[in-house]
Amino acid sequence: MPRSTYNAFEKLAILEEVSNGEIGFLAGAKKYEINKTTLKKWQRRYKMYGYEGLERRIFACISLCQK
Repeated sequence: MPRSTYNAFEKLAILEEVSNGEIGFLAGAKKYEINKTTLKKWQRRYKMYGYEGLERRIFACISLCQK
């Protein structure tokens, strides 16, 4: 059964594993039971907003929307 949530630290670790070439993008999605679209969204948010982009949207919006 897939996990329902990952915290920002775990998301970053998964993204680093994929970006370092330790595991392929699709293999990473399968290994962590994440939809490939979700993994792509994490990647895009991290590139745009950094670590804050990986935090829960409610909290991230509060800090990002105040900038």
